[in-house]
Amino acid sequence: MKSTRDIMMLPTMPQLRTIRRIKGKNDFTAIDRKEYSDAIGWVSDFRSVGKHYQIPYSALYNERFDNLLAAGRIISAPLGDGWEVARVIPCCALTGQAAGAAAAIAAIEGISVNLVDVDRIKVTSPPAKKTQKD
Repeated sequence: MKSTRDIMMLPTMPQLRTIRRIKGKNDFTAIDRKEYSDAIGWVSDFRSVGKHYQIPYSALYNERFDNLLAAGRIISAPLGDGWEVARVIPCCALTGQAAGAAAAIAAIEGISVNLVDVDRIKVTSPPAKKTQKD
């Protein structure tokens, strides 16, 4: 019997790049420097240096559903630049944290996710820590 040390396992589940996504109140279209009144934070485009985009909270929910939030590559972003930016980890982390915070606020207050005050869920970077020199 041959040694198994050189055997390589491939994923057994097919990897689907594009999947279904919600139709949000607004779409995230990845227009550089476009500002949204309900922005939850900024993300960068890994394909281009210096391009930054605001993600609108309204791309995370559909007004017809009181308790449905989306995050990552299933937010309301049309195929093209919007979806290309939405599908990568920084945007998934940003939208996931915002969706989780919004869901918690909505549950505690007994309101629809589309009534949550965006200022309460905005995701900000923690302040830089100063290092002490010995």
